Amino acid sequence: METPPKWLVYGYMALFAWMPWSLDVGFGTWRLGLPSQPIIALLGLGLVWHFGRHPMRIQTLFLKNSFLQISLLYLLWMLVSVCFSSDLIVSWKYWVVAAGHWWVFAVGVSAWPGLWKRAFPWFVFSMAGVAVYTIAHHALYHFRADQAQLSPVPFFNDHTIWAATVVMVLFLIQTLPPFPDWKEPTSQQPISVFAHKAFQFFKPLGSALLFLALLVSTCRAAWVSALAVCGVWLFKSMGVKARWLMLFAGLMICFWGVSKVGRYVSQDVSSMERVNRWSCAFRMVKERPVLGFGPGTFQFQYLDFQRTEEMTRISVREAFDHGMPHPIGRGGGAHSEYWKALAETGWPGLLLLLVLLGVVFWKGYADTLK
Repeated sequence: METPPKWLVYGYMALFAWMPWSLDVGFGTWRLGLPSQPIIALLGLGLVWHFGRHPMRIQTLFLKNSFLQISLLYLLWMLVSVCFSSDLIVSWKYWVVAAGHWWVFAVGVSAWPGLWKRAFPWFVFSMAGVAVYTIAHHALYHFRADQAQLSPVPFFNDHTIWAATVVMVLFLIQTLPPFPDWKEPTSQQPISVFAHKAFQFFKPLGSALLFLALLVSTCRAAWVSALAVCGVWLFKSMGVKARWLMLFAGLMICFWGVSKVGRYVSQDVSSMERVNRWSCAFRMVKERPVLGFGPGTFQFQYLDFQRTEEMTRISVREAFDHGMPHPIGRGGGAHSEYWKALAETGWPGLLLLLVLLGVVFWKGYADTLK
């Protein structure tokens, strides 16, 4: 496998190290994540220059990688939807950012898988640092549940994204080594000895910090995701008979949970607001079932599809607050990437997204069997 250029390795390491610490800075109606997004732009241009010099490498990469093929189709369908968008400026901005992220994170890392193993540890170290900040920030409010969404601010403006990222890192840190080229420590390799011992010390400490951050995040979806991953691991480690027993028990728990969900949703304002947003998404797709309203437009377009009897005290009635979009988390997210894709890119967009996720889950599960 071709060794990546040194500038590319250092660029990805810098990007992953700075991403958790990046700040969302406003420039009028534009927002930019600093310093991560300028680094992404530079890496993207660097990849264009590199693959321009080695065109056969990019062709070979796409021919062998089903994930890149399907994700490219999804990106192209998003582009079709952009052309018929209800707000061309919003959709074009959204698509350019999405395409840039796909180019840097999907194509770049797929071309050199070793980049992930080199860069990811720096992401772990930074996430642990943000976890310390988040826990300390939340402690100032005596760990009140209604303040959990503010605890990762300003580094993460949405506590659900913060919690989802914590879950991902918490499990990946158990499986990935700190650096792919670290060797077993010997007396002739003092640097490797120090690095090896440092990571062995940091691994349980970092895991504990992230686990604590997950507990106090109050993000129910992240908790369920963590339990689901643990369930899959337990299911795989059991014998055939035990698997059937676990499957039966899981179904019973699901049926019992469904009877409780309706009662809970009717009493919890956050859950009721989610139902309001999802209902709007279905009404939107009825109006534009094939092309949708355009990428990035849900937060603006769903407002007219709300019904008074479904709205809550936290429902948003205006797309802009004092001339600026409402803060993230209040302004109009769909609270579901699936319904968001459905409303913005229509049924073809949702189907392509589901196929893409299916490929990811299948490849991930197949890799664990090797």
